[in-house]
Amino acid sequence: MNPVYQNLRMALSQADAELAELRGQLAAQDDAVANLRSKVDAIPEVEAELLRLSRDYDVNKKQYDEMLQRLESARISEQADQSTENVKFRVIEPPALPLAPSGPQRAALSGIVLLASMAAGLGLAFLMQQLRPVFSTRDSLRQVTGLPVIGAVTAAIVEGFCPWYRRQTALVGGALLTLMAVFMLNVLLQDNVRAALRSIVG
Repeated sequence: MNPVYQNLRMALSQADAELAELRGQLAAQDDAVANLRSKVDAIPEVEAELLRLSRDYDVNKKQYDEMLQRLESARISEQADQSTENVKFRVIEPPALPLAPSGPQRAALSGIVLLASMAAGLGLAFLMQQLRPVFSTRDSLRQVTGLPVIGAVTAAIVEGFCPWYRRQTALVGGALLTLMAVFMLNVLLQDNVRAALRSIVG
């Protein structure tokens, strides 16, 4: 046999084998392409199904949360009802408007204010006497100065000052009497005055 022919036959057989192999690979690639194309066509359907499932999940979760909240509210209400059933209220003494105030003691407070004002007046007089001392007896004058006292004038009042002294005495006495009268009226009529004021205001 011709060797060239034999080589050609072998090359042809090898080419046929390679062609068959390539055809197999091409068929496999065609199948893969067809499979991918089918998957590409199914992607919108899968996305639509995913969106539907997500929407259903959100709706179901919202309903579940609402039902869970209602359940907790029902449990709290039930516990509150059970706790209030054990509590019993009973009015021991009905409320009443007191006839007299509980405090302060106005009579005692007014007395304290009166005594404090009189003590303040006496203290001011004593302070002025200490700042501008006056000797009331000859012995005190002799003891302070150390000089012999020959005589003393009991009073030397100018006749024109007599009305002024009388007026000052009358003013002091009137002020003292007015203070005592206001104090007595405050003590005796405080309940009546309070009732009158309450009727006017209320």
